[in-house]
Amino acid sequence: MGVMMEKAKVIAALPAWPGFGFLAAPGVGRRVVMKAFYNVITLSFNSFKILWRNPVFKAALALSLWGWLLWAGGLRLNVTGSLPPGLYRALSASASAAAGFRRGDLAGFCLESGNPYAGLARERGYVGPGACPFGLKPLLKMVAGRPGDRVEISVAGLAVNGRFLPGTARPARDGRGRPLPPSLLQAGEIPEGFALMLSFVEGGFDGRHFGLTPLSDLRLARPLWTWGDRS
Repeated sequence: MGVMMEKAKVIAALPAWPGFGFLAAPGVGRRVVMKAFYNVITLSFNSFKILWRNPVFKAALALSLWGWLLWAGGLRLNVTGSLPPGLYRALSASASAAAGFRRGDLAGFCLESGNPYAGLARERGYVGPGACPFGLKPLLKMVAGRPGDRVEISVAGLAVNGRFLPGTARPARDGRGRPLPPSLLQAGEIPEGFALMLSFVEGGFDGRHFGLTPLSDLRLARPLWTWGDRS
């Protein structure tokens, strides 16, 4: 009897919910749809109760929630070899713009969906899945060149304003021997509104491949706790 009462309450409330106004009309079709909807809700709730008894599910849920809270608070965990591994704090867009970007600053950003290397990064796993619009994790790199700086490209690597940058040679193939598309980075003066973002490690996935990054996409990052050296 109690189950029937709860079922009646759910069904009665459906027409009032946004998007369920089509259920207000009487008829056999309405009753069939509402019964099916109620059964789906009941099944989902029962499945969740079963999962909740599993400690692994609880731990995974807690870790996911903790990760979301860290992300919402501007905290980023770097475990790659591009920069010292550790915990970084990303500044807001307004705070980043107010502070400005200097050579040597760390900044996080998303690869633009229109960049061919964004699709390649997802396809080959250069960048893991994350919250960026293209479904990738944000990248954390160093500002190597600003608007007005002059970039030179050679087989040995990159130079900015005549200063050679070690560890910036661009390989023809990735670490698994797959050929890389032509670089989008061009020699010459960095135009207004853009920056060259690099990691300064051999074979790094950075601006030597995907080119310049809009300054408006950058979020300054401050190291909070790091360990070890770059590999």
